[in-house]
Amino acid sequence: MLIQMFNNQNQNGIHLEINQMFNDIKFSDVITLDKSVNTNFAKYSTSVQMSSDDFSLIREHIEKDIASTISRKCIREILDNSKNEYLDLTKYINDIELDRLATNELIDYIIDSGYSKCILNGMLAACIQDDARFYFKAMNQNSIINGADIYNIGFLSDIELYVDPYMRYNDTTMILLNDLKLNLEIIGNKIVSEATFHPRILIDFNMYSEYSALVCRVLDKKGTENYLKYISHLRNQKIDNILND
Repeated sequence: MLIQMFNNQNQNGIHLEINQMFNDIKFSDVITLDKSVNTNFAKYSTSVQMSSDDFSLIREHIEKDIASTISRKCIREILDNSKNEYLDLTKYINDIELDRLATNELIDYIIDSGYSKCILNGMLAACIQDDARFYFKAMNQNSIINGADIYNIGFLSDIELYVDPYMRYNDTTMILLNDLKLNLEIIGNKIVSEATFHPRILIDFNMYSEYSALVCRVLDKKGTENYLKYISHLRNQKIDNILND
């Protein structure tokens, strides 16, 4: 019945309605849609289970899934392609959650970075929120309703802070950036009828992105994933210096 319902509506322009969704989706405030962006091309697909005969509910699920998928793809692209720096806080006796000096150095680093936005995990955000230079921003209700997963928690001085809930609690990686601009183009959509009572709608789209970002891997403990990356980075630097000499 779902497939028949979709096909009937598709003949009446449902494909155009799904195209329009890309203009209506409420993304996180950190993302700006810009049709002029034509760099960093990538092709993606997402699928949403059609568990209702009500297309308005299906559309809501599609919008939330696309918003979440695109946010995660953007974060991954920035992490893979941006310059990396390391902030070593292991010299402090206590963990960053307990050591005010470590937190102050973290805050100074963000403020002095020259960027206007910072994306981090919940643990680092909690440390910063106790500082007098941080002030809260009321939660964006539209972001909650539409499922935009990266959310703004407030400002550190004049820098906007965002929490990525998909980042693990012990993942102390920060993304510092100014603008993150996207241009999205839907390629097509189709029903995938698996051997279940709930077929899925498969949506293919192109994404172009434009950003200037810095990835800072905060080292709060020895032996962590970021700390091991730091040791590997230092080793590679030494090898490069030897080869250059």
